[in-house]
Amino acid sequence: MEIDKLNILIIDDHMIMRNLIKNYCQFYGFKNIDFASNGVEGLKKIKDNEFHIILADWNMPEMKGSSLLKHIRSDTKYDDMAFAMITAESETLKIRETLNAGATTYLVKPFTQENFETHIDKIIDWLKGRTKGI
Repeated sequence: MEIDKLNILIIDDHMIMRNLIKNYCQFYGFKNIDFASNGVEGLKKIKDNEFHIILADWNMPEMKGSSLLKHIRSDTKYDDMAFAMITAESETLKIRETLNAGATTYLVKPFTQENFETHIDKIIDWLKGRTKGI
């Protein structure tokens, strides 16, 4: 799988967090990175573009990450799109519910580059089993 060919969408209402995640993504080797500041904007971008990985915050105005995840997983054309919830929400029940709703992984803030890469490695393995030719 060619990391630099994957399309990433970072959805977070805080610009500082979007930039931090972008920097972690670039360090990992991703090149095609786009941004949205809330779930509504993110959903529009998802419908208008092809993304392989969504990195979304849980708590955002207009549409929470959990609602965005439900929208995406309700449409089979997004079955091969990885979805990582990146949030400060660390309750076991919320983590379990999110993973059961179809999230590929769940990353709790704050996190390090190493921790981020561990979760991205899981996503890449997940994608390898679902997509061809990337």
